[in-house]
Amino acid sequence: MSVKNLVRRLGVHDNTNHTLLNNNNYPAWYKQVNSLLIACDLEGYVVGTTTCPLPLLTLIRQDKLIYLDLLVLCDFEARSVMVAADTSCDAWLALACSFSNRSHSIIMSLRERLSSITKGSSSISTYLPSIRNIADKLALIGHPIDNLEMVIQALNGLGPTFREFTASIHTRDSPIAFNELYDKMVDFEMFLQRQEHILTSDPNTSNLTQHHYN
Repeated sequence: MSVKNLVRRLGVHDNTNHTLLNNNNYPAWYKQVNSLLIACDLEGYVVGTTTCPLPLLTLIRQDKLIYLDLLVLCDFEARSVMVAADTSCDAWLALACSFSNRSHSIIMSLRERLSSITKGSSSISTYLPSIRNIADKLALIGHPIDNLEMVIQALNGLGPTFREFTASIHTRDSPIAFNELYDKMVDFEMFLQRQEHILTSDPNTSNLTQHHYN
């Protein structure tokens, strides 16, 4: 596969078709670019294992073209990391050393934020999207969390008011999707609001209709 084909596949002349490397997306960027390098049979240049019996001048030219492709796929800070690199292999290693550790810190930070989220006094329409938002960020940098973990996190962050609801989800015969959980939580929240309204409007009310969730 030629460098010309790599350029076309990466879409380096169309800013809408590729991801620029920055502080927040190294895993996703690496996966995209490395996959394309492998598909174009050019990975050997960036990892230093090229053994093709090409003339030296051809090897140098191809290496420089790959270097330029990588440069275009980086933001300003990432490009500054490549400045001291003479070859695409050196540039590839420099980017990995500089950004992989940062990505690890970001992943840890997002996971900690996810584990600490609680509903508190917020509404379900605010609480669950905050979990989804962090999950989407983790997926974007190549560390997605599965549906079950999102459901468990959502249930763990609920207060005692939702104890009956949480128990109903735990006793289900089949797992629940996060999107379905959202709908059921909103329904239960509305039920609680109706109960509160009844109690407020009629303090003598002692028997309320129980609402059951499957």
